[in-house]
Amino acid sequence: MAGPADPGRRPRRRAARHLSEGGEHELVPRGGLTVARAAERVRAGGAAWTAANPVCAAKLHLLRRAPFTPLYLCTAPVDHPDYASLAVRAGLIHIDGLHRMLAWELAGRLPEGAGLDGYLAGDPRVLAQPGAAVRTGDESA
Repeated sequence: MAGPADPGRRPRRRAARHLSEGGEHELVPRGGLTVARAAERVRAGGAAWTAANPVCAAKLHLLRRAPFTPLYLCTAPVDHPDYASLAVRAGLIHIDGLHRMLAWELAGRLPEGAGLDGYLAGDPRVLAQPGAAVRTGDESA
């Protein structure tokens, strides 16, 4: 999927709340995180995070070398409780593919400007609006 208009900036894909597959530590809080910020949380947690979230950690390990496959994204949060508190209300928001995106990022496979295929639900003009590619929502985190 092509990124926003500025090819020098990596599109920031947002992930909705994720409870780490029944683990002890939430991977993505209610307000959401970028994939990069979620990867920072996993890296910072190290072995303790892995031990506390065995199912999520196993998925990330399994998918780190998986081939790039299409992601499912939307331009606004879907009408579901997991997306209700998402800080960013427009942009590239994850619907499906969180573990794949995160595993690829943790494996160093998502370099700046990397292009991925995906399916986009919503109005693509949202992504062309000034500031849409650079707003992260992490400002309040």
